[in-house]
Amino acid sequence: MDDQVGRLTYTSDLAAGIQSLLAESAPYGTHHVTSGGKPRSWFEIAREVFAEAGADPERVSPVSTQEYGEGKDLAPRPASSVLA
Repeated sequence: MDDQVGRLTYTSDLAAGIQSLLAESAPYGTHHVTSGGKPRSWFEIAREVFAEAGADPERVSPVSTQEYGEGKDLAPRPASSVLA
């Protein structure tokens, strides 16, 4: 979606976060781990993936959450899911 912004979490960062939680004997519960970098829309990320794969990024078209969800029963998602 071109109106939902987030930040990718790379497996190496996730693994390092899990190792840190284990080393610190973090309390039981929900812990969030994220990578750094500039937040981007899922549309921007998809275009970058296409470009890196050697495909034409212009093939990826922007679509709003409302347009994509038309006639679908989607789970509600925030416009920004960026973690600090």
